[in-house]
Amino acid sequence: MSDKTYSTNESEYRYESLEDALGELNDEGELELGGIATVWEGEPKPVDLCPKADWLIEAMQESAHGAVGEFSEDFLEGVTSEQAAELQTGLKSLIDNWMDAHKLQPTFYTVINAREVKAKITELSDTDFKYEILAS
Repeated sequence: MSDKTYSTNESEYRYESLEDALGELNDEGELELGGIATVWEGEPKPVDLCPKADWLIEAMQESAHGAVGEFSEDFLEGVTSEQAAELQTGLKSLIDNWMDAHKLQPTFYTVINAREVKAKITELSDTDFKYEILAS
């Protein structure tokens, strides 16, 4: 994943470079010589899909209660925050390794630190264009 992502409509970030986003606007006939094109630049942030340690601990407690009833009453009650953090780290590593091994990593992300970028189109043809970034 690159460190920047771009959008032509402020909501669908799908371009890896400013040139790609402007190229899409050119392909759609939306660039004009001397005109100002607006695109949005942001930073892609991976989505954390890992189950939370607290949720897993609670699920294990419920499973134990379902299996043996009140005999499991104190099961995992003494888990410290450090132990839960260690479990969280292990879960994340396990999930990431599994997703990597099976090529299941998500291709989607959230976008943070989005900003508007304005580019003045200085040269334009059906297949190419040149631009200069305007100060923001």
